[in-house]
Amino acid sequence: EISHLIVTLSEASMAKMEETLAALKSCLEHADSGVRHEAAVACHSLCVFFPEMGSKLVRGALESIQMHHAQLMTVSSSAAPSEEVNQKGMRMFRLGGGKESSGVNEKLTMPHQNAIHGLSLMAAMLVRELPHCSGGLSDELAKTVISVGEILVASQFNELLAKSCESAACACVRAGFLMISGIMANGPYGVAEHIPRIFGAWQKASNSIKNGRSLLAPHHDLACVDSVLYSVVVFLKYCSELLLSIPQALTQVTVLLEDTLPLLTSEGKLGSIPLTPHISARLVKA
Repeated sequence: EISHLIVTLSEASMAKMEETLAALKSCLEHADSGVRHEAAVACHSLCVFFPEMGSKLVRGALESIQMHHAQLMTVSSSAAPSEEVNQKGMRMFRLGGGKESSGVNEKLTMPHQNAIHGLSLMAAMLVRELPHCSGGLSDELAKTVISVGEILVASQFNELLAKSCESAACACVRAGFLMISGIMANGPYGVAEHIPRIFGAWQKASNSIKNGRSLLAPHHDLACVDSVLYSVVVFLKYCSELLLSIPQALTQVTVLLEDTLPLLTSEGKLGSIPLTPHISARLVKA
């Protein structure tokens, strides 16, 4: 309803802007994913009608994301290791730990996971709108979004976080690629200089799974691959001309897809995961 009120009241809504922003910030970190999504949509409406607020909202979101990521690492360093996964994808438990410690870790990290998801979703929506606003999307802000996205994506290789709570590492990876995709959705202008870093993130994520070096369980790996492929599709849709203008870009994307897609077949590492409705949906989507 806030989104509709902003559109309806327009300038008049400024009278309650402080209260509105406080409410939206709380909703962006809500436990329900639907609430987080609607809060991000409401922030997008604010950006449309009050363009000067767009960059401020994105910068605030990036700062909060880094804060919650740091708190995830603090929780991970003090929490007991969660379930481990052997090479065949079977669950193994440490003596004295097991399911109980895993549940505790999940409970401790969940508020930060929720916040990172909601804030990254809002940032991804707003960076797509900023180029159409007065002031636009500055190169400095775009670089910051990419940098924070890289930090989140690298969570899949953080042994401390992965052992403490795999779902938290997976949530960070998805949030990171979501923000990177938001930048790429603006088209090739301003993206070319970041392509080596983006391609590198794709390749590292894919290679760790293909070569059996992943720290995550197979179903979390599937979620990460889903995020990689979503990011690749965004690149191909909005930045395809860079395939020819950047040396080796076409070859790198082709090799990436040739290495990643077989993982999803029935004979692949991820295609053989026991099917649940959630996993089936990811495989169909991929």
